[in-house]
Amino acid sequence: MNCPECMAWSEVLLTRAPRRRRECANGHRFTTREHYEDETVTMTYLTPGDLAQRWRMDVKTLSNWRVQGKGPAYVKLGEGRNTKVLYPKEAIEAYEQAGIRLPANVEGAA
Repeated sequence: MNCPECMAWSEVLLTRAPRRRRECANGHRFTTREHYEDETVTMTYLTPGDLAQRWRMDVKTLSNWRVQGKGPAYVKLGEGRNTKVLYPKEAIEAYEQAGIRLPANVEGAA
């Protein structure tokens, strides 16, 4: 990336995504903001508490479902008692779509 003052090539001094602290060959310091188009970065996750509130159910129900192999796909981060569970929003929406049912009299009406 070029320096906004002198257009000299810059080096990264400090990295804190999405901000990058840079310095050019002439000593000018500036901060840039990186933009990512990668879909893994933009994926949204919900905590079990958020999902329980969305579906108006108890968090313990979601915990029981995970043990039983039911419910939407989830991600586990960490090990043991300090494990964090997150649900990808795309998996939640897919699970909700799969659960949509039409009344029996609607199917035979046409």
